[in-house]
Amino acid sequence: QEYHLIITDRQSNILFETRDYLATWDGTRNGTPQPQGVFLWYLKLTTPSGKVILKTGTITIIRTR
Repeated sequence: QEYHLIITDRQSNILFETRDYLATWDGTRNGTPQPQGVFLWYLKLTTPSGKVILKTGTITIIRTR
């Protein structure tokens, strides 16, 4: 099995990267909160049978204060 998650800003700067499926992103980069906006995620999974699954999407940060 393989799990690889990357979250970037729109300029392709990596904000978060993990191979631990239990890890979560708290909306920061090196402890600095990121501004409101749209961020991109990329996920690569390899199943126990060897099938590779690639997924992408967006996540939006909305600050209420």
